[in-house]
Amino acid sequence: MSKLMPPLFCNSNFNRDGKKIRAEFIREVGDGNTSYRLWRCECESGRDFPHAENDKYFLHIETNGYLVPLGLTEYSLIDACGRKAACEELYGGEEGRKKFYDGLRTQYNATDNYTPFKQAAEREEEVIDRIGNDPAKWVKYIGDFFRMHIEIYSRSVENDGDTFPDFVGAVALNDLSTCLKLRAKYQKKAEIREQAERERKKAEDAAFCEEQNRIAEEQVRKAISVLRDGGTLENDRITLYETRYDSECVCIVNYLMQRYHINVPVQTKGWIKSKLTGFIVSNGRCTGVRYRRAKGCKCSDKVFGAITDLINAAKAESA
Repeated sequence: MSKLMPPLFCNSNFNRDGKKIRAEFIREVGDGNTSYRLWRCECESGRDFPHAENDKYFLHIETNGYLVPLGLTEYSLIDACGRKAACEELYGGEEGRKKFYDGLRTQYNATDNYTPFKQAAEREEEVIDRIGNDPAKWVKYIGDFFRMHIEIYSRSVENDGDTFPDFVGAVALNDLSTCLKLRAKYQKKAEIREQAERERKKAEDAAFCEEQNRIAEEQVRKAISVLRDGGTLENDRITLYETRYDSECVCIVNYLMQRYHINVPVQTKGWIKSKLTGFIVSNGRCTGVRYRRAKGCKCSDKVFGAITDLINAAKAESA
């Protein structure tokens, strides 16, 4: 039997317009007290790699005029309802199952005899299928499914939309009109929370950048003090932050060259960055340079002139 019915969701959104799709009735299950009618939507594409014929389409539960997606195929529902009980029946629990298969691996792996494993798996599937096809277990599973969603929805009702109003819980309680109002409240509150979080993150990022740039500026201040008063200037790396995720790591000597507008050839800048480790300032001039002495590496011919210009610029600034 097939008929036009409205799904609860269209493209993952609540079916506000009541759009109907053709659905095929699968079966009705009950435990003597409660029953559920199960459908599949004909417009849904099948699973790409089904385990069996009953694993091709997802089940929907007819609830207060809507089709509610269960999120399981008939095959996976049987497995969900039967696997744990089958494990208890066959092995006494998960630990017993593990010991059983460990024993099979110890006994048969060296012989490449996989028949015992196949037989054990087939026996499991038979017991899972027998137990998992019990309609009462389906009713319990679906009941638990709805109780979980009702709990989520009821929480939203209690806190007036602070948390997401669950439409599955709402349709189970036949309370979709309230759910729509709660969703509007939830979205507004969520926007306020998101804006507050963005502002908090922005302030946190600004404070981070300010602190890191303060540390870098302190290193620069000490380096300028060496240029003016003498001492050893270490060509350490400093990191300058435009934003938390936009930063630049530079060596302090090249940074100072740029800051004081010292015209330095590109090749000399590269040498300063990769080779220069520091220099000594005494009596207003550079009296020694330290650099990484790799094989064949020589001191740059122009670095002394550039450093002298840097010292003079720093001293002139303080005059």
